Amino acid sequence: MNHMEFINNFQIKNNQLIGVMTIPNLYDSVEFSFNIEKKAADISDFKELINKSKDFIIQLDKNKISKITTFVSEEITDAAYEGIDYEYSKQDIYKLKNDLKIKRINFYNEDMIIFFESNKIFTEMKISCQMDYEFNIEDITVG
Repeated sequence: MNHMEFINNFQIKNNQLIGVMTIPNLYDSVEFSFNIEKKAADISDFKELINKSKDFIIQLDKNKISKITTFVSEEITDAAYEGIDYEYSKQDIYKLKNDLKIKRINFYNEDMIIFFESNKIFTEMKISCQMDYEFNIEDITVG
């Protein structure tokens, strides 16, 4: 896979490379942005970040996505029921995990932010997970 095979419908807008990517065997269409700190960027300026993200995408299999969505679901469920007199179950976590789908990935030089959609449980909320290129989760936000 060369550095442009997994992205399509791309354009440079506001010094970001944006478009749609394929995550092989998992998602046909995930929005993306590549963000570099350079004004008046052209496509060649993004090559290093595209290659770094390609390596990440190649490693992103069902098992890794399952680990990410499980961790995100556990953290969100734990926070949602904190201080409430309700003991959540593994089923609550499982339902959220199965509802999370990757909608967008914003790539930066040091890390990325993966945005999830939840069509049944957190329908009005934006869920994001900041992680590095070694799959270490740095932050989870819901808003």
